[in-house]
Amino acid sequence: MAAFLALSYLAFCIPALLAGVSIKTAGLVTTTNVYGGVVVLLAVSALAGLVIQRAGRARAA
Repeated sequence: MAAFLALSYLAFCIPALLAGVSIKTAGLVTTTNVYGGVVVLLAVSALAGLVIQRAGRARAA
């Protein structure tokens, strides 16, 4: 359980820290646009993986 907590903390902490550091160089608006774009890209890729996985199971059945 401790490993799950550590991985979850790092999964949310590291991107937020990187965004905070990049605000100084890229600016707030650019950083939020890139951060949001990465979140959307990850969500779409997770959805695509789920759809592909379900389609594979439907063909196998």
